[in-house]
Amino acid sequence: MSEGKPSSVDKFRNSLETAESYGEVWQIVKDTVEFSLGKRRGNMMLFLDDLPMQLGAYHPLGTNNIVLNRGLVEIVEASMSAKRGELLSIQPSTARVSTCARRTVRN
Repeated sequence: MSEGKPSSVDKFRNSLETAESYGEVWQIVKDTVEFSLGKRRGNMMLFLDDLPMQLGAYHPLGTNNIVLNRGLVEIVEASMSAKRGELLSIQPSTARVSTCARRTVRN
């Protein structure tokens, strides 16, 4: 790796840190999978649902759906908001994740 040139990991990390919507995060996830596995699957859909806290996500077999645990996503959002709030006192940030009651992200 050459000095000063960001690695692929750094590029994906920076993209995640500046993502402003679930659509952008979803695109980064798909790009990361394609980069690491060399595979892409079209028409995947991402849903949030109220699941038991022991279950982070699931993929119903035979579908193009991935269902995330809404409660866990809200915990991560709160954690990231607090962390970004601490960083704001050090450096300005334009990153923001929007929140709403139910989200569906299409490919």
